[in-house]
Amino acid sequence: MRIGKSIGWLLGSLLIVLPGCILLLPDWFPGQEKDPIKKVMPLFDAVVEHNFQQSLVPGAAVGVVYNDQVIYSRCLGVRKAGASEAVDADTLFQIASVSKSFNSSLIATLVQDDLMDWDDKVVQYWPEFQMYDPWVTHELTIRDCLSHRCGLPKYAGDELVPMFGYDQAEVYARMKYHKPVTGFRTTFAYQNIIYALTGELASRRTGKDWPALVTQRIFQPLGMTRSVATLADYEKEENRAYPHCLDDEVMTVVEPWCDDLVPGAGAVSSTLSDMIRWVRMQLNEGNLDGRTVVKRELLQETHSPETLISTTDSGVLSYGMGWMINAAGGHLAVFHGGDYLGVSAMVYLMPKEKVGVVILTNAYPTGNIYARSLYKTLDDLVVKGTCEKDWWADSVEAAEAAAAEAAESEKTIVLPDPPSPVVPGLEPAVYAGEYQNDFYGTVRIAVAGEGLQIYYGKNPVPTPLSHWNEHTYKDTSTGTGVIFRLGSDHQPAEMEVVVLGLDGRDGHFTRVDP
Repeated sequence: MRIGKSIGWLLGSLLIVLPGCILLLPDWFPGQEKDPIKKVMPLFDAVVEHNFQQSLVPGAAVGVVYNDQVIYSRCLGVRKAGASEAVDADTLFQIASVSKSFNSSLIATLVQDDLMDWDDKVVQYWPEFQMYDPWVTHELTIRDCLSHRCGLPKYAGDELVPMFGYDQAEVYARMKYHKPVTGFRTTFAYQNIIYALTGELASRRTGKDWPALVTQRIFQPLGMTRSVATLADYEKEENRAYPHCLDDEVMTVVEPWCDDLVPGAGAVSSTLSDMIRWVRMQLNEGNLDGRTVVKRELLQETHSPETLISTTDSGVLSYGMGWMINAAGGHLAVFHGGDYLGVSAMVYLMPKEKVGVVILTNAYPTGNIYARSLYKTLDDLVVKGTCEKDWWADSVEAAEAAAAEAAESEKTIVLPDPPSPVVPGLEPAVYAGEYQNDFYGTVRIAVAGEGLQIYYGKNPVPTPLSHWNEHTYKDTSTGTGVIFRLGSDHQPAEMEVVVLGLDGRDGHFTRVDP
């Protein structure tokens, strides 16, 4: 059933079986409301409800701003699956990479106070910082970092935090060993570590840590009284949304993700009430309730294309500074999503129409599917006045296609069943020892029963390895290979960790002499 053809049925159903919605709808019915944007809100509300029921997401919050007014606000479901506490407008959600837009606006406030400039070099504030190429080290700017064009592969260095247990100083110190995969300033490749570097520069310039800066320069001026920027502050709030993932078709609570080491990339948690104020400021050229938080021209710079992502016959997708920009058929959308294991969020702005939507959910990946279906639907309703496409079905199809592509890619690195007969390797103790890689640092192989285990960097928790065939072991957490190669003395001299060699990375380690 296509949403465009079923809107009337959905709306009628809501009036019959969902009395909570009736309170939202009376002033919106076509014929009573002449404003074309407000007129489509009953249709949007029907989709919000219908798709929420489809999604299995435990809880969500959705708000729409138009002409600096809140014209839609809806909270659905519960904060935690299996519990009764409902999501409300003050429920705290992790917003993951939507935090990147907060970081760029924070930098904008420092630019307007003449404390920094978009084109300042990184080494002006951090002389010791280095990239692999000395010329890039010298030329890398704040603008480059905020627009994902440094030349490294996507998500470069992300594995150094959870997998290797390194602190912030060591993560950034190791970036000098990561070889680029594209030319500097030529290609978009999404980053967290390099993006968050700008937040560290802001801290070095002001003498305040990033959570304090974003609170002082963004949250407080905007009256975002419930928003926080550390995991500890999120976890101490009783009224918070717990992250969830599907486990055998059952929504299960998972541990919240921690981005405290790179806060400018994803550490913000916020509420529907607070995020509505954020959207109002973004649409109102940096102003809120008569107060200028970010100068218009500086905010506009964050919304302007810096790095090309892709082009199609229908439009151009690019990245600004903390925002994605899609220009198609004379219509402009400025947006950024955020996903962790267990949460998904989206802020989607239509500057010309003065419309923006915020969607907060406590599930992934179903929350991502839900959010996409809503902002795509709203875009159609605002621009066309109708929505003839079933964006829920389209979003499910897109997610399934992405999952199938990932599964197909995994087939090239996940070990199949062992051959028969299995070729025995050396005694496990012979492989034990330390192996070194310039970027990743040192890993340690230790004997564990009849197999091995690997300790990554400073992470005290080992990953079990089971013998697969000859000198190849299987990482039991990923199913990928850990391959030992012998030297001329028939002793292990090198080790390849396959999962660390993806997307332009180097997963080869050299054995360190005892």
